[in-house]
Amino acid sequence: MRRTRERWFYLLISPWLAGFFLLQCLPIVVGLCLSLTDWNLTGPLHWAGAKHFLAAATDPRTHRALANTAKYVLGSVPLSLGLALALAIALNRTQAMAGNNALRTAIFLPSVMSGVAIAFVWAWLLDPRFGPLNAALRMIGISGPGWFRDAGWALPAMILLGVWGCGGAMMIYLAALVTLPRELYEAATLDGAGRLARFRFITFPLLSPVTFYLIVVALINAFQLFTPAYVITRGGPQGATLLTGLHMYLTGFQFGRFGEASALALFILAVTLVVTLVQFRLSGRWVHYEG
Repeated sequence: MRRTRERWFYLLISPWLAGFFLLQCLPIVVGLCLSLTDWNLTGPLHWAGAKHFLAAATDPRTHRALANTAKYVLGSVPLSLGLALALAIALNRTQAMAGNNALRTAIFLPSVMSGVAIAFVWAWLLDPRFGPLNAALRMIGISGPGWFRDAGWALPAMILLGVWGCGGAMMIYLAALVTLPRELYEAATLDGAGRLARFRFITFPLLSPVTFYLIVVALINAFQLFTPAYVITRGGPQGATLLTGLHMYLTGFQFGRFGEASALALFILAVTLVVTLVQFRLSGRWVHYEG
């Protein structure tokens, strides 16, 4: 009986196992092999050793991409998660309000829409000459910035685009808020705790595991961000939106340095892993689990 159950178990998870090995493990192995060779897609493979890893680690464009990604993370993650939590709390308090479900759907939709379509929409919204945002600013006597065409405003505009897609985090927070024990809030209210005190000492500590999960996912996604930077700016102007995901793509498919691009991918993977491990290390100081 036990062997039969084990066989059924492995049979049922076999599609996931096949996808895990073929779509995740195998590309990493192939990338490692390519990173140790010189290859331009047409010629033969030539052994290169650790040359590409050294080139990727010392390339000024890599340093620029890492710096831009760090700025993007520091700008987008706190803003998007803070907005997601605020929206979740507001929607949780107005569950009986008419149109609440429609409002949830409207906030959630941007997080599941096509990244290319969203990029084109934002490129139009923030167009310095014809975009509606700058047109609205001109109506009140303000000269709007160049947004994606201005080296000083391109990355903030990219952060704004990322914050707009906070609907997924909002839904996770909303699901977590429903599970919080009501008796804690009732006891705190009887003790005279105000709304801010209840949030600080009850809501946020109980939501800290969810917040930690969302931070880790947001950090990993930031290192992989590609679509808006490629569609709107191609890393410009003046490298202001050159993020790590775009830098890997351009190194391989624009400059034809596939060995270096593979080494860069593994280097970024190592950086992401280190950042994630640091987050897990620090989580014990502020993440609280029930029980």
